[in-house]
Amino acid sequence: MPTSVAIVPATDEDILQLASQHVGEKYVLGFSVPKDNRDWTGPWDCAEFASWITFQAADKLYGCDRDFGDPATRCLHRLLGS
Repeated sequence: MPTSVAIVPATDEDILQLASQHVGEKYVLGFSVPKDNRDWTGPWDCAEFASWITFQAADKLYGCDRDFGDPATRCLHRLLGS
């Protein structure tokens, strides 16, 4: 019988702390970020960075055309219409 593991949700402070560790890293418009690579240090696209942070905090894709897709591939953001 499968067992479930309780996941403690990330707080806003957790998210800000993780994001602040990446201040000053290289920005490249349209760069694809592997959301499942916790050790990624750039380059970043701004929307991909937001999706990466969300994936690190919640272990789910969010804000993408296909939130059920492979987190290692490009996230096509609804806001950008790409």
